Amino acid sequence: MIKISDFGLIKKTNSQLTSIQTEFKGSFNDPALITDGFQSYNILHETYALTRVVSFVLTGKTNLNNIQDNILKKFINKGLSSNKAERFQSVDELLQAITQL
Repeated sequence: MIKISDFGLIKKTNSQLTSIQTEFKGSFNDPALITDGFQSYNILHETYALTRVVSFVLTGKTNLNNIQDNILKKFINKGLSSNKAERFQSVDELLQAITQL
């Protein structure tokens, strides 16, 4: 298994890939976690972070305000929506959207 990113959110006690001492850090994490709290962590926080990673890989930018490509902009707006009901609801849905880029 190759690990390309670690959002520091899921802790598997029997895994050598994560540590329970990891702190919440990183600019790609869902800022809603600050108010939601980790007790309410779910896949929508993960798809947010994955959208940020994919967007960065495709654009090389962390500031996504000036994206001109409408298809990419739609992908970013969906994945990073503050309304969680509008976000990618699963990794499969996110992967399907990536194939359309």
